[in-house]
Amino acid sequence: MGFDIDLEWDAPDPDPVGRSRRVADALLRCVPGLTEFPLDPEQIAEVLKVPVAEIWDRWSHVELHAPEAISGARVELWGMSGTVVLASNPVGGCEAALAAVGPLLAVLASNGLNVVNPDGLLAEYEAQRSRVLRAAEMIGGQA
Repeated sequence: MGFDIDLEWDAPDPDPVGRSRRVADALLRCVPGLTEFPLDPEQIAEVLKVPVAEIWDRWSHVELHAPEAISGARVELWGMSGTVVLASNPVGGCEAALAAVGPLLAVLASNGLNVVNPDGLLAEYEAQRSRVLRAAEMIGGQA
């Protein structure tokens, strides 16, 4: 489980999948250490026992992984929205994780993908972290 930073595009696009690809390519050029996770629609279709076309209909996104210097964030670019996923219990705390991912969020914003609720982000992140730590404590596990 991670902490999701929800993103929304500032305007509709007639080619939302193409837009996601263009933004992903821009991010890969300007964010050091960012890598793309290659989705394999044929393998996913085989595992789920569905046609490949259905995979493209449901998973038409680009997934990028950031290095630990950017809190190990995962970026998902969808046609209608996006998400940056951070660890639920980040090393150094929530404020440090948000600071580390700040430049990435700025690049996303400069490409038209903005944080949905930027004002409450830290409080929401810390509240989720508390819930995750409490659940881990209750079951004797780790967060």
